[in-house]
Amino acid sequence: MRKRLAMAALTTLALPAALLTAAAAPADAAPASNTCQAVNFIGMYCGYYAGSETVAEYSSYTSAVKEIQDLIDRESNFPGTKLAVDGSFGPLTFSAVEWLQSHDHICGGVDGVVGSCTWAYLRG
Repeated sequence: MRKRLAMAALTTLALPAALLTAAAAPADAAPASNTCQAVNFIGMYCGYYAGSETVAEYSSYTSAVKEIQDLIDRESNFPGTKLAVDGSFGPLTFSAVEWLQSHDHICGGVDGVVGSCTWAYLRG
């Protein structure tokens, strides 16, 4: 839990430009591979989005939504199907976020919104 809280605090700090340019892919580009990896000061990173802004259903922030979808696919055993990493925060992604929040008892409760607690969990 402390690791997750520390990671949440670190992700809110401004990251050095060199780290972001080395780690972040262009907003709509696919990562070089489909594997997520640990990156200093970010945590788990799948190549789409290195931040921690709050993202809710029907968000148009496609790179952040792709990151969420890839992290959820990596992290969870969401019942049914894997999420399509398509940048669309629709009903299936919303259900997966709610399931993850409920199943893993993420702080802040079950709301389907990827805020600081859910980002910290996914990045941890």
